[in-house]
Amino acid sequence: MFSACFLALRLDTWATALLVGLASAALGLLVSLLLLRKRAALYRERARLVEELRESEERYRLLFQRTPIGIFYYDTNLVVTDCNQRFAEILRSSRERLIGLDMNNLRDQSPLPAIREALRGREGSYQGFYASTTGEGRIWASLRTAPLTDAEGRVVGGVGILEDVTERVRMQAELQEREFFLRRLTDNMLDLISQVDAQGRFVYLSPSNQKVLGYRPEDLLGTRAMDLVHPDDLAMVAEAYARAEERLVPDRVEFRARRADGSYLWVESLGNPLRDEEGRVTGAIFVTRDISERKKTQERLEKMNRCFLELGADATQNIMRLVDTTWEIMEAELAHYSRVERGRLSIYTCPQPPGSERAFKSPERPERLLCYRVIRGSPQSAVTFEDLAPEEVEGMQPYGGMEPRSYLGYPIRVGERVMGCLGVFRSRPGPFPHEEVDSWACWRWRYRERRSASPTMRNCATSWT
Repeated sequence: MFSACFLALRLDTWATALLVGLASAALGLLVSLLLLRKRAALYRERARLVEELRESEERYRLLFQRTPIGIFYYDTNLVVTDCNQRFAEILRSSRERLIGLDMNNLRDQSPLPAIREALRGREGSYQGFYASTTGEGRIWASLRTAPLTDAEGRVVGGVGILEDVTERVRMQAELQEREFFLRRLTDNMLDLISQVDAQGRFVYLSPSNQKVLGYRPEDLLGTRAMDLVHPDDLAMVAEAYARAEERLVPDRVEFRARRADGSYLWVESLGNPLRDEEGRVTGAIFVTRDISERKKTQERLEKMNRCFLELGADATQNIMRLVDTTWEIMEAELAHYSRVERGRLSIYTCPQPPGSERAFKSPERPERLLCYRVIRGSPQSAVTFEDLAPEEVEGMQPYGGMEPRSYLGYPIRVGERVMGCLGVFRSRPGPFPHEEVDSWACWRWRYRERRSASPTMRNCATSWT
């Protein structure tokens, strides 16, 4: 019985050992399977990362090669280690000639400070002209550089980004030249250029406004354009502006504009409405010019016409009326008509001394007078004497005791001979304006026209032809 029990115990121990061995084997197999599974997952992850890295490198390669800007790499010795095709195209060279290039030996070393800046761990930049060493490139370059570092943060080289900005620089230069031309044009033109917004307030004025009206442009910015219009002309100007705004076409108007000193000046303004993309009026641009001389000329012509309409058959009275009108329209200190009759010079002046008789008078020493010199010189057109010296006008007391400094005389002909002179004196020196000289020709033409149309005037002894 003892033997049987011992045998049973041994069998039980063997069974236990067998079970333990089987369990250990199963556990080892399970661990192996888990390790194999984990290793397979790691292999798959590695393969995925390798594929992603390959795709990333491919994307970078495509970006590196196809980007529209030039990219190049260089080491700490300033030797180019790689570059893209665009970099070579910009410099009109080839990658083969550029890779391995020692930039210490560049023919044009203008960009070297920016390139070296990256090796110091800082970004660099260069803007300016550059001439290629390995190619024919002559460009305006925009270069930016940055450092390349390893895993420990040490600088191992640099990367540069190059752009050809030649066209941009050219366009900027053209734009600056145009702006300079327009600025010089607006600064020196005689016309006044201005722009107003939808509320009629100035947003721009050319410098010529100060020359003509006396205002600095900055003094009028933000003020209403209508504030410069003479009160009596406001309705007319407002009507013209409303008409232009309604029809959306330029309109012209003449009015009196207030100057900085409070006086008024006749101007002519052409306004052109400004519209936005939806057709709404956003303001207007005005081109305004000083027409005061034109207005004076119109007034002169009106006075001439009235004078000629009042001429009659009495030649002497006609001449006196012409001299009086000449003095008025020429705004001279003195006007006169001198004529030679029977070898003797007689003169009528305007204005006449107070209390004197309105008549022709004969000077004692006519040869010293300018009008006598005009008659004896027989000129074909108007004669001017500018900046007269005191000795040249000595003895001019018959002309009112003034001190003349400039003189304008027009010869009066009877047939082919100069028999008289119509002239004006001014106390200020300098030339007479062309407009005033031309007025004499107009006088001559109008008198001849009037004389031809009037039978009584054709019989006058004195012809102004």
